[in-house]
Amino acid sequence: MKNQSSIISRGLQFISLFIFLNLISEQSLYGMYSNKDTTNPIEFSYKESKFCSNDNKTLYPKVNIRGGKFSYVRNSTGEGELIIDTNTGKILKGVSDPGEYTVTYSYQDANVSFTITVVKCNS
Repeated sequence: MKNQSSIISRGLQFISLFIFLNLISEQSLYGMYSNKDTTNPIEFSYKESKFCSNDNKTLYPKVNIRGGKFSYVRNSTGEGELIIDTNTGKILKGVSDPGEYTVTYSYQDANVSFTITVVKCNS
């Protein structure tokens, strides 16, 4: 009987350790990078939200957690493209078409968006 109690006790210790380690690994995987974590949310923006299509400068994003991907959707009607590097978020202003775009930065299960407006300006 004493032998059975010892086996049960060790089994419960093993299960408790397994649950504890699982909780720690889940927090480290999701807690630090998820935008649900208010202690370290993903922050993403650009210095400008509106620029001229004939501006030949490059626009770089500000991101507090690197390693995600950038994408965009065109909000305005008509055809056109926002020329963006999907790895760095760098936007080439001088070759992007006029229109309104939503740029999204995605990291793991978090997505943060920023609206960019490209306007046609006289030279």
